[in-house]
Amino acid sequence: NQPIPSANIPNNILAPYWTDLDVSKGGRVLVNTLTDGVNSWIVVEWESVPVWSDAGNTNSFQVWIGYSGFEDISFTYGEDLSGGDGGALTVGAENKYGSSGGQIYFNGVGDIPTPSFPAGDYEVDVFSTPGTPGESYVVTYSAYGKVAGEWTNCAEMTSSLFEGTAVSCFSGEITTGAE
Repeated sequence: NQPIPSANIPNNILAPYWTDLDVSKGGRVLVNTLTDGVNSWIVVEWESVPVWSDAGNTNSFQVWIGYSGFEDISFTYGEDLSGGDGGALTVGAENKYGSSGGQIYFNGVGDIPTPSFPAGDYEVDVFSTPGTPGESYVVTYSAYGKVAGEWTNCAEMTSSLFEGTAVSCFSGEITTGAE
């Protein structure tokens, strides 16, 4: 585990209970989808999963990820919780660059659900802040067609500000031949 945010990999993480867990020593991990007829969620549940170094210290928690068109992510916790494997524990979320995130607990510092919280009484909601639109630039040029027919022209842009290549295309038709 590491503090959030951190430029160190991994990035782009949801960390409901980031510690060393060992399902081979007991407990189980369940994945399902749920719906109320309007909203839908992927639910991942860790049920009584022990920490790596001590099978007697178990943890129960869930991640709910909404996929109904709006941001809806939450972490919920059961009564069955440890303080992490050897005290190493992070709770929070981080963007894909490791430059922004929210941390509520890291290795003994912060607000974390404990076994003294009644089940269902502790929830962490994950919200992001949308980016601010950047500047606009207009690129103009002239094209001259020599043969009648349809055409498409595409511009590609890459930047360190985003991943991949942005592509913008437009099309037209030359209806008469040039001189």
